[in-house]
Amino acid sequence: MARVPIEGQEQDLPGPSPHRRRVEAREAAILAAAREQGASVGFLALRMAALSRSAGVSMGSLYRHFESREDVIVGVACDSRRARLEVLVDVAGSGFEPVERLIAAVIRDARFRIGQPDLAEAEALTASGALREVASARRLGEFAALGRRIAGGIEQLTRDVLAARAFLPWRDTEAQARTLSHAVGTLMAGATASADERPDRGLPPDFIDVCAATFTGLGWREPYPRDVVERVATAVPVA
Repeated sequence: MARVPIEGQEQDLPGPSPHRRRVEAREAAILAAAREQGASVGFLALRMAALSRSAGVSMGSLYRHFESREDVIVGVACDSRRARLEVLVDVAGSGFEPVERLIAAVIRDARFRIGQPDLAEAEALTASGALREVASARRLGEFAALGRRIAGGIEQLTRDVLAARAFLPWRDTEAQARTLSHAVGTLMAGATASADERPDRGLPPDFIDVCAATFTGLGWREPYPRDVVERVATAVPVA
Protein backbone atom coordinates (compact mmCIF):
# COMPACT_ATOMS: atom_id res chain seq x y z
CA MET A 1 0.00 0.00 0.00
CA ALA A 2 1.46 3.37 -0.99
CA ARG A 3 2.12 5.75 1.86
CA VAL A 4 0.12 8.96 1.65
CA PRO A 5 2.32 12.00 2.36
CA ILE A 6 1.52 14.24 5.30
CA GLU A 7 -0.04 17.56 4.36
CA GLY A 8 2.76 19.97 3.51
CA GLN A 9 5.09 17.24 2.26
CA GLU A 10 6.58 17.28 -1.23
CA GLN A 11 4.90 20.45 -2.38
CA ASP A 12 6.23 22.75 -5.08
CA LEU A 13 5.38 26.31 -4.07
CA PRO A 14 6.60 29.57 -5.62
CA GLY A 15 9.10 31.57 -3.56
CA PRO A 16 8.00 34.70 -1.67
CA SER A 17 8.28 38.13 -3.25
CA PRO A 18 11.05 40.53 -2.07
CA HIS A 19 8.46 42.50 -0.06
CA ARG A 20 7.20 39.33 1.58
CA ARG A 21 10.76 38.31 2.43
CA ARG A 22 11.32 41.65 4.20
CA VAL A 23 8.07 41.24 6.14
CA GLU A 24 9.03 37.71 7.16
CA ALA A 25 12.51 38.88 8.22
CA ARG A 26 11.00 41.56 10.50
CA GLU A 27 8.55 39.07 11.97
CA ALA A 28 11.37 36.61 12.55
CA ALA A 29 13.42 39.29 14.36
CA ILE A 30 10.43 40.18 16.56
CA LEU A 31 9.70 36.56 17.42
CA ALA A 32 13.38 35.84 18.13
CA ALA A 33 13.45 38.78 20.53
CA ALA A 34 10.20 37.56 22.10
CA ARG A 35 11.66 34.12 22.65
CA GLU A 36 14.72 35.61 24.31
CA GLN A 37 12.63 37.78 26.63
CA GLY A 38 10.14 34.97 27.26
CA ALA A 39 12.94 32.65 28.34
CA SER A 40 14.21 35.36 30.68
CA VAL A 41 11.08 36.81 32.29
CA GLY A 42 8.23 34.64 31.02
CA PHE A 43 5.95 35.40 28.09
CA LEU A 44 3.23 37.00 30.18
CA ALA A 45 5.78 39.59 31.33
CA LEU A 46 6.65 40.67 27.78
CA ARG A 47 6.53 44.44 27.14
CA MET A 48 5.99 45.76 23.63
CA ALA A 49 8.36 48.73 24.10
CA ALA A 50 11.19 46.46 25.25
CA LEU A 51 10.41 44.07 22.42
CA SER A 52 10.58 46.90 19.88
CA ARG A 53 14.03 47.93 21.11
CA SER A 54 15.32 44.38 21.27
CA ALA A 55 14.08 43.49 17.78
CA GLY A 56 15.32 46.76 16.27
CA VAL A 57 11.95 47.81 14.86
CA SER A 58 9.79 50.86 15.50
CA MET A 59 6.69 50.61 17.66
CA GLY A 60 4.59 51.30 14.56
CA SER A 61 6.21 48.46 12.68
CA LEU A 62 5.82 46.16 15.67
CA TYR A 63 2.08 46.84 15.91
CA ARG A 64 1.66 46.40 12.16
CA HIS A 65 2.92 42.86 12.58
CA PHE A 66 1.40 42.02 15.96
CA GLU A 67 -1.65 43.71 17.42
CA SER A 68 -0.74 42.92 21.04
CA ARG A 69 1.64 41.11 23.33
CA GLU A 70 -0.73 38.15 23.17
CA ASP A 71 -0.44 38.13 19.38
CA VAL A 72 3.34 37.90 19.76
CA ILE A 73 2.98 34.91 22.08
CA VAL A 74 0.66 33.19 19.60
CA GLY A 75 3.21 33.96 16.88
CA VAL A 76 5.88 32.13 18.88
CA ALA A 77 3.43 29.27 19.46
CA CYS A 78 2.84 29.06 15.70
CA ASP A 79 6.60 28.82 15.15
CA SER A 80 6.61 25.90 17.58
CA ARG A 81 3.84 24.10 15.73
CA ARG A 82 5.45 24.73 12.34
CA ALA A 83 8.70 23.21 13.60
CA ARG A 84 6.83 20.19 15.03
CA LEU A 85 5.03 19.73 11.73
CA GLU A 86 8.39 19.74 9.93
CA VAL A 87 9.53 16.95 12.27
CA LEU A 88 6.48 14.88 11.31
CA VAL A 89 7.04 15.48 7.61
CA ASP A 90 10.69 14.52 7.97
CA VAL A 91 9.81 11.33 9.85
CA ALA A 92 7.12 10.43 7.30
CA GLY A 93 9.71 10.62 4.53
CA SER A 94 12.30 8.54 6.38
CA GLY A 95 13.33 5.01 5.49
CA PHE A 96 11.84 3.54 8.65
CA GLU A 97 9.12 0.92 8.62
CA PRO A 98 5.63 2.24 9.53
CA VAL A 99 5.77 1.33 13.22
CA GLU A 100 9.31 2.74 13.46
CA ARG A 101 8.13 6.00 11.89
CA LEU A 102 5.44 6.28 14.55
CA ILE A 103 7.97 5.71 17.35
CA ALA A 104 10.41 8.15 15.74
CA ALA A 105 7.66 10.78 15.59
CA VAL A 106 6.98 10.39 19.32
CA ILE A 107 10.65 10.57 20.26
CA ARG A 108 11.61 13.45 17.97
CA ASP A 109 8.59 15.54 18.92
CA ALA A 110 9.29 14.96 22.62
CA ARG A 111 12.97 15.82 22.19
CA PHE A 112 12.12 18.96 20.26
CA ARG A 113 9.67 20.30 22.83
CA ILE A 114 11.92 19.38 25.76
CA GLY A 115 14.89 21.06 24.08
CA GLN A 116 12.90 24.24 23.26
CA PRO A 117 11.13 25.04 26.56
CA ASP A 118 10.28 28.60 25.51
CA LEU A 119 8.41 27.32 22.45
CA ALA A 120 6.67 24.70 24.57
CA GLU A 121 5.58 27.40 27.04
CA ALA A 122 4.18 29.66 24.32
CA GLU A 123 2.32 26.76 22.73
CA ALA A 124 0.89 25.64 26.08
CA LEU A 125 -0.26 29.18 26.90
CA THR A 126 -1.99 29.52 23.55
CA ALA A 127 -3.55 26.06 23.66
CA SER A 128 -4.92 26.72 27.17
CA GLY A 129 -7.21 29.47 25.83
CA ALA A 130 -5.70 32.06 28.19
CA LEU A 131 -4.98 34.42 25.27
CA ARG A 132 -8.24 33.94 23.41
CA GLU A 133 -9.89 37.19 24.50
CA VAL A 134 -6.98 39.41 23.41
CA ALA A 135 -5.07 37.73 20.59
CA SER A 136 -6.28 38.35 17.06
CA ALA A 137 -8.55 35.89 15.28
CA ARG A 138 -6.03 35.65 12.43
CA ARG A 139 -3.19 34.49 14.67
CA LEU A 140 -5.40 32.13 16.64
CA GLY A 141 -6.78 30.73 13.39
CA GLU A 142 -3.27 30.05 12.13
CA PHE A 143 -2.40 28.32 15.42
CA ALA A 144 -5.52 26.13 15.21
CA ALA A 145 -4.84 25.26 11.55
CA LEU A 146 -1.30 24.15 12.37
CA GLY A 147 -2.67 22.02 15.20
CA ARG A 148 -5.03 20.31 12.79
CA ARG A 149 -2.17 19.60 10.41
CA ILE A 150 -0.10 18.07 13.23
CA ALA A 151 -3.07 15.95 14.29
CA GLY A 152 -3.55 14.92 10.67
CA GLY A 153 0.11 13.94 10.39
CA ILE A 154 -0.09 11.79 13.51
CA GLU A 155 -3.29 10.21 12.22
CA GLN A 156 -1.66 9.39 8.89
CA LEU A 157 1.28 7.73 10.65
CA THR A 158 -1.08 5.66 12.79
CA ARG A 159 -3.11 4.61 9.74
CA ASP A 160 0.10 3.52 8.00
CA VAL A 161 0.93 1.39 11.04
CA LEU A 162 -2.52 -0.20 11.13
CA ALA A 163 -2.42 -0.84 7.36
CA ALA A 164 0.90 -2.64 7.88
CA ARG A 165 -0.87 -4.82 10.47
CA ALA A 166 1.71 -3.97 13.13
CA PHE A 167 -1.11 -4.04 15.71
CA LEU A 168 -3.78 -6.65 16.34
CA PRO A 169 -6.87 -5.36 14.48
CA TRP A 170 -9.93 -4.09 16.31
CA ARG A 171 -13.42 -4.63 14.99
CA ASP A 172 -13.82 -0.83 14.85
CA THR A 173 -10.76 0.31 12.90
CA GLU A 174 -11.71 3.99 13.13
CA ALA A 175 -11.84 3.77 16.93
CA GLN A 176 -8.48 2.00 16.91
CA ALA A 177 -6.91 4.74 14.79
CA ARG A 178 -8.30 7.46 17.08
CA THR A 179 -7.14 5.65 20.21
CA LEU A 180 -3.64 5.11 18.85
CA SER A 181 -3.39 8.75 17.70
CA HIS A 182 -4.51 9.94 21.15
CA ALA A 183 -1.91 7.68 22.81
CA VAL A 184 0.83 9.14 20.62
CA GLY A 185 -0.17 12.69 21.57
CA THR A 186 -0.26 11.73 25.26
CA LEU A 187 3.24 10.26 25.09
CA MET A 188 4.59 13.44 23.48
CA ALA A 189 2.94 15.71 26.05
CA GLY A 190 3.93 13.49 28.97
CA ALA A 191 7.61 13.60 28.08
CA THR A 192 7.46 17.40 27.81
CA ALA A 193 5.69 17.87 31.14
CA SER A 194 8.11 15.71 33.11
CA ALA A 195 11.15 17.45 31.58
CA ASP A 196 10.49 20.50 33.78
CA GLU A 197 11.66 18.48 36.77
CA ARG A 198 15.06 17.57 35.27
CA PRO A 199 17.96 20.01 34.87
CA ASP A 200 19.30 18.22 31.77
CA ARG A 201 15.88 18.44 30.07
CA GLY A 202 16.46 15.02 28.49
CA LEU A 203 13.86 12.35 27.88
CA PRO A 204 12.48 10.82 31.09
CA PRO A 205 14.56 7.80 32.19
CA ASP A 206 11.56 5.48 31.81
CA PHE A 207 10.32 6.99 28.54
CA ILE A 208 11.29 4.00 26.41
CA ASP A 209 9.56 1.62 28.83
CA VAL A 210 6.43 3.81 28.87
CA CYS A 211 6.33 3.88 25.04
CA ALA A 212 6.76 0.11 24.84
CA ALA A 213 4.10 -0.51 27.49
CA THR A 214 1.67 1.87 25.80
CA PHE A 215 2.03 0.25 22.39
CA THR A 216 1.89 -3.25 23.88
CA GLY A 217 -1.35 -2.36 25.65
CA LEU A 218 -2.82 -1.28 22.32
CA GLY A 219 -2.06 -4.62 20.69
CA TRP A 220 1.39 -4.24 19.15
CA ARG A 221 2.31 -7.61 17.58
CA GLU A 222 6.05 -7.16 18.24
CA PRO A 223 7.01 -9.61 21.03
CA TYR A 224 9.77 -7.38 22.43
CA PRO A 225 8.63 -3.82 21.70
CA ARG A 226 11.13 -2.23 24.06
CA ASP A 227 14.00 -3.38 21.81
CA VAL A 228 12.37 -1.71 18.80
CA VAL A 229 11.67 1.53 20.69
CA GLU A 230 15.23 1.61 22.05
CA ARG A 231 16.72 1.00 18.60
CA VAL A 232 14.65 3.77 17.02
CA ALA A 233 15.46 6.15 19.90
CA THR A 234 19.15 5.57 19.20
CA ALA A 235 18.76 5.94 15.43
CA VAL A 236 16.75 9.16 15.24
CA PRO A 237 18.65 12.46 15.41
CA VAL A 238 18.64 14.31 18.74
CA ALA A 239 17.98 17.73 17.21
